[in-house]
Amino acid sequence: MIRKSARFLSMWILLLGLLACAGNPGDGNPGGGGLTPTPPVPVFGDFILGVATTTPIGPSNAKFSKSLAFAGGGINVLETRNTVSDIAFEADNQANNDVEFPGVFVVELIHQGAEVNQEFPGFGITQIPFDTYRKFKMSFEKLDSEDIPQELLPDPLVAQLLLDRTFVVTGTFQEAVGKDVDGDGRIGSVPFQILSDNQVEIEVSSPNFFTVSPDKTNFFFIAFQIDAWFNGLLPQLQSLTPSDLTGGVAVIRKEISNNKIAQILDDFESNTERSCKSAPSEDGNFDEDDVDGESGSEPL
Repeated sequence: MIRKSARFLSMWILLLGLLACAGNPGDGNPGGGGLTPTPPVPVFGDFILGVATTTPIGPSNAKFSKSLAFAGGGINVLETRNTVSDIAFEADNQANNDVEFPGVFVVELIHQGAEVNQEFPGFGITQIPFDTYRKFKMSFEKLDSEDIPQELLPDPLVAQLLLDRTFVVTGTFQEAVGKDVDGDGRIGSVPFQILSDNQVEIEVSSPNFFTVSPDKTNFFFIAFQIDAWFNGLLPQLQSLTPSDLTGGVAVIRKEISNNKIAQILDDFESNTERSCKSAPSEDGNFDEDDVDGESGSEPL
């Protein structure tokens, strides 16, 4: 009898121990079973940022090997370099869902007359909260020597001309009939070089929103409207005279004490501040249809 009671007591203690290990079926998992916690619901999606330009008029003949035409074909661009820094996307719900790309980046939109649309260093893939977004901010910041990407050190447009500046543009413009800008006695094209050190923060916004969702990779392009950089510039360039040139080149920079040069530079800088647009993309391959026509930028 005593031996049976002891065996019964041992079984009862073992049963209580098993129940204690099992715990409350509702703890840590709404579906039951405390040993398998519920994985957290994802709140971030993959976000890939890039740069792009609008479609220009097309290739045209110029003094240089090849170029892209703007301003009705009167301005041909061979090279562009510019900086962007501290890019920050702001979520609509204002729940501190801002996403930042800190640091200074060098943007190369046109190289040797061809669109390349790349940034150095690359923006990479980041995680951005699921939300709707209508605006982002970024700055044009002077390039310091320590911010020059290693792969761009051999590029003189970056290592020399863009250093301590924000924009470098080179190309040619077509002379107007009756205005011999370079004094060579014929109507042709004149090389130009624009060097800007305008530092400014801009905001790119739109009445339309783009949604970062969990069921896809989210692509977005900062669209630089290069044609807008030259709004109103061609007639001013064509009004220059041989005495306004430097070694036969129309050099547009603040160090040159010339009212006509200063006005061209001022207009160029104002144009660049207002030339950026939003371009959400479905597949990561930029197309002109991606550009939000109602978006725009302005200085802050």
